[in-house]
Amino acid sequence: MILEGPCIDEACEQSTAAALSISQLIVHNSTKRNRNRSINKKTIVRHSKSQDTPLPIYIALLVHSVTRRKSLVDKLFNLGICVSYDRMLQISADAANVVCAQYAKDDVVCPISLRTGLFTLAAIDNIDHNPSSSTSCTSFHGTSISLMQNRFDATDGLKRAISDGTASESLRKIQALPTSYTTVEPVSFIIDNNTIVPAIENLSSLIGTGIDISNILASDAGWLDNISSVIDTCDTDVDKTISSNENLSWAAYNANLTTKVAYPAITALLPLFREAAHTKAMIKHGMKSVQSAVKLLNFDQTPVIEFDQPLYAIAKLLQWREPLNFGENKLIILLGGLHIEMAAWKTIGDWLEGSG
Repeated sequence: MILEGPCIDEACEQSTAAALSISQLIVHNSTKRNRNRSINKKTIVRHSKSQDTPLPIYIALLVHSVTRRKSLVDKLFNLGICVSYDRMLQISADAANVVCAQYAKDDVVCPISLRTGLFTLAAIDNIDHNPSSSTSCTSFHGTSISLMQNRFDATDGLKRAISDGTASESLRKIQALPTSYTTVEPVSFIIDNNTIVPAIENLSSLIGTGIDISNILASDAGWLDNISSVIDTCDTDVDKTISSNENLSWAAYNANLTTKVAYPAITALLPLFREAAHTKAMIKHGMKSVQSAVKLLNFDQTPVIEFDQPLYAIAKLLQWREPLNFGENKLIILLGGLHIEMAAWKTIGDWLEGSG
């Protein structure tokens, strides 16, 4: 009513968000009694934890995540807009400690955002961060493990709940992850010609018989016809410009033909490793970590991991060397699409070069 004046019309609720924000700031900054806040000419502002409303916490976390500057958070805190920097660190540490406690209970590092009962795909790759600014003091070259789950609607899969309880201590120190995840055990073996590559069983089942690809060819023909019509239109109309709605790419054209709207997949990044990705120890540890996470999420599923070509070669060697742990009946290793496409274009280049 203060913002817009008295009104009985429900359509006059345009400033609901502003009113909620102001009310949360009032609750956050209110005190039971007047206090002498001037001590040695320094302003001391104290807030009760019971009066921490969502908005001040959100603003502090948002500003810090974007700028990583303590001074900016403290300035907003002195203005009564957000919680203090120390309180923000305590809240984030408490949230992280609750998750770490869940990891320790399950003895598996698996993000809470992932759901049970969904097909889970993993990807292991190197991750490099080399800042180019003149004030950078360090860089990061490690290994990342990503887990992805596909779903058709919002109800697919079961949400995982965190066990009841809070962090044991309200400190800014984050608890350590389970040692089964953080400890990368060394791997040593001599690469020789004695590696046993398992033979493919039931080879005839892998050869397609009687596959009808007429629908696939018709789709590609429709895509080519669409490109041809767009080009013809541009040739006849000089002022014609190709817009993004023309669906020139193969993916855009076929996606436009799909009537069912794809629901966003669930993706989660596991805690990063400082170890280099192109080592047998790190690849083996990553495969074991993915197996544990997939077993927790989807017990009956065979884990599927995708690698780029250099890491794929190491993973396949480990799979052939340790069939009891990573045999082809226990783990599926995929070659990443990037290097498949690179090999395809390289082959086309070889054909063109020798075609005359």
